[in-house]
This record gives sequence, structure tokens and C-alpha cells, in this order.
Amino acid sequence: LNVHILQLVVDILKDVCRTPRPNWRWRFPHSIHKLERCYSFPSGHTAFVSSVFYILALQQSEANSKFAPLCWCLFVLGSVVVCISRCTLCLHWVSDVLASIVLNIVICTTVFF
Repeated sequence: LNVHILQLVVDILKDVCRTPRPNWRWRFPHSIHKLERCYSFPSGHTAFVSSVFYILALQQSEANSKFAPLCWCLFVLGSVVVCISRCTLCLHWVSDVLASIVLNIVICTTVFF
């Protein structure tokens, strides 16, 4: 449920904000992707990956599991790796990926509790 609500909010924000993507053509001049039609803010990939790890970490913490610290590390590490890759590929601005993580934390915490 968390992931579906998050994806719905991401899609709505993309249509409302209509933030253009960074100039990615110089990195991929022969790309067949039609990224001109998609918007940058917020990052759906970052929101999805961080939500999966965040929900896992919340569940393990709630259950007082010995794996909770590992899950929190996976949340941080997974989020950082996706953020770096999305920005390195010139598909998102730093603000896009950071906003996605904050949006994820707010929505998933609200729905979870």
C-alpha cells in the first residue's frame, strides 16, 4: 500500500511541477529514449527503492529484530547508491532525488503508523 500511494504522489507531482530533466543528450547522443516527454521531479526510481528498504527497516525495528540495524544500513546505502546513479546518468537533479527520499519517509511513516 505504501509503495502504491508513493507512486501515485510521485506521478501527480511530476505532472504538476513539470521540471525538465538535466541536459542528458551530451552523455547519450545516440540515445533512443524519449526523455523529453518525462519530467524530472521527483525521482520515481529513488522513491521506490528507498521505500522498499525504509518499510523493511520500519518493520524490523517494530519487531525488535536483531536485523533492524542492518536494514537501516541497507536503507541508507540503497538510497545513496540510487541517488548517485540517477544523478550520474544526468536523469535527475540532486533536488529530485533528495525530495524523493523525504517524500518517501513522510508517506511511508504516515501510512505505516
